Amino acid sequence: MAYKTLYHLKDGTKITMPVDTDLSEYPEYTDVKPDLEANRRLERNTLLSIADKETLKLLTTTGITNEWKEYLQDLRDVPLQEGFPTNVTWPTKPE
Repeated sequence: MAYKTLYHLKDGTKITMPVDTDLSEYPEYTDVKPDLEANRRLERNTLLSIADKETLKLLTTTGITNEWKEYLQDLRDVPLQEGFPTNVTWPTKPE
């Protein structure tokens, strides 16, 4: 029997499955090795974009709190974390 390697879309972990495996039964896996660093940076950039919109609202009302400033900086620093891109600790968005 022939086998193929599948990769988890979020963390890149590998599993081996028979070649005739129906990938629709495993939507969290792909047969293309993901570019984890690019995926993590895309996630980070998306969160930064959302946070930018929130902070613009705050600028026109109450002002940007220290919690928001820390959150934005923590998002910018995600690629500097040890273990990036496979092991990322995402900062918690302020209320």
